[in-house]
Amino acid sequence: MDKKHIRKEMTAKRNNLNPAERAEKSRLIRHHLLTFEPFQKAQVIFTFIPFGSEVDLSPLIQESGKKWLVPKTMVEQKRMDTYLFPGWDALTVGVYGIREPDPATAVPVDPKEIELVLVPGLAFDPKGGRLGYGGGYYDRFLAQLSKVPLLAGICFSEQIVPNLPIEAHDIRMDYLISDKGIIVISN
Repeated sequence: MDKKHIRKEMTAKRNNLNPAERAEKSRLIRHHLLTFEPFQKAQVIFTFIPFGSEVDLSPLIQESGKKWLVPKTMVEQKRMDTYLFPGWDALTVGVYGIREPDPATAVPVDPKEIELVLVPGLAFDPKGGRLGYGGGYYDRFLAQLSKVPLLAGICFSEQIVPNLPIEAHDIRMDYLISDKGIIVISN
């Protein structure tokens, strides 16, 4: 299968989860994260703000004692910038309809501080392959870091497929965390 077909199929699978099922699976994923040693040890975590039918990590972002960073998509430059999570009320709706920090008021943070990245995606495979939405923002963001932190793909178990068409520039995950548990990837 090609990437376009997989994206369409995985989007439909995720969208077909009913809201109660999606909420319960998201709760299980948050539970697994709380028991995940790299999460417990990390003080600076870069995460996504849930959009549409993605896994909802929102309650976890309230976790005290962590420094949460979130992305701001700079479409013209085809990059993501990192900002300190400003609170739910301070987020604005970005170009893709995803809530993000307002650069006029949010505090930028050097991505070198990041210890763990919670990565969204449409599909993942057991070898750490990830298929995103096709913009390449996460791959470019991670590739420009001098040292790539630990990467945890966050998904519903329905989004894990046996194999993905991965290209040389695609960055693999170190872990997958789904409602079924944690998969450690040995790359």
